[in-house]
Amino acid sequence: MAQDHSRSVGSGQSPVFATTHWSVVLAAGGDSQSPRASAALEELCRTYWYPLYAFARREGYREEEAKDLTQGFFAHLLSRDDFRRPKKELGKFRAFLLTSFKHYTISEWRKGKAGIRGGQHEIISLDGLEAEERYRREPADPRTPERLYERKWMMEFLTQAERLHCAEYSSEPLLYEQLKELQIRDSQNSSYSEVAERFGLTITALKTRVKRFRDRYQELLRAVIGQTVATGQDVDDELRHLLKLFG
Repeated sequence: MAQDHSRSVGSGQSPVFATTHWSVVLAAGGDSQSPRASAALEELCRTYWYPLYAFARREGYREEEAKDLTQGFFAHLLSRDDFRRPKKELGKFRAFLLTSFKHYTISEWRKGKAGIRGGQHEIISLDGLEAEERYRREPADPRTPERLYERKWMMEFLTQAERLHCAEYSSEPLLYEQLKELQIRDSQNSSYSEVAERFGLTITALKTRVKRFRDRYQELLRAVIGQTVATGQDVDDELRHLLKLFG
């Protein structure tokens, strides 16, 4: 599993945009024998399978069809040599994946050739009810399949960043919850006083911790997004798109 998305994610230091999963895949230029690129692509697919599953369901595919289609697509993606195009044409992994998935549904699924779930590359598990339970738990959404896909994709960014952030406070879970609460709402000084007293901090020290907490989350979010793009400018573009979707 590739883990070079940030030199310092999880270490408490500022992430550095360096080699990312998607840039590794693009640099390999379709070399299917590159273990590093294969591992990077596999990790990306394992992380971002759900937005595609939700897209397939919104497109009208039944539960089992969507499972087979999603798993078959990833097996197809990992086994083909389709990254020799210019980087600019391939673009962000988010857009590349959806475009490739649409082509796959037309050329393979509708011809009845996408039947084996995962083939020789069962990189994600869609067995059981995990995917469908997740899909059905979500509220009704009037967006088009494409807009729903984008929203699910951006939600994965937020979820992953929060998971990494929480892991850094594994020894202080209560403090993590308090800092999270303070940084997402406009807390009054009385709230800071209560929390500061509870954790033996001054109000000034607590406010400093909240600021660092917020800054660290933003660093982790950028690092997570950085995995799916090839340049630092693309990270900024994806952040703007995220803000556009969620306000």
